[in-house]
Amino acid sequence: MAVKTAKRIAASILGIGINRIRLNPAKLKEVSEALTREDVRVLIKGGAITRLAEFGVSRGPARERQRQRAKGRQRGTGKRAGLASARSGKRDMWIAGLRAQRAYILELLEGGKINHETYKKVYYMAKGGFFSRGRSQVLAYLKDNKLLLK
Repeated sequence: MAVKTAKRIAASILGIGINRIRLNPAKLKEVSEALTREDVRVLIKGGAITRLAEFGVSRGPARERQRQRAKGRQRGTGKRAGLASARSGKRDMWIAGLRAQRAYILELLEGGKINHETYKKVYYMAKGGFFSRGRSQVLAYLKDNKLLLK
């Protein structure tokens, strides 16, 4: 039988893929003379046909990347796929923005730039989501409505 066929039958007998079958180059003539599955079994026992070890994916490069990321490398914009909200949740982003607004409003109150009444009004507006983009919108609102004290 053809060497290719012998290889396929050997793979079937051993229960592995064709790519894991190795034929001994010195015994190729014997392999080509095999006619039955039994002949192929004899060749396997005789060492003319051997199985290669199973190989997997090495974890070495992955471990190296992990060490680099622990140092803060490989985290730039080019490595990021998807939306920003996929990395940090929308709720977390909302909380961070709201905290920034509240801190800014408090800073204005303590600095004497707004009175307490304005502070409470703007505080609740921020809580309600009136300012979608952080501190700059708070300041713009206060200027537009002439709520800043001189």
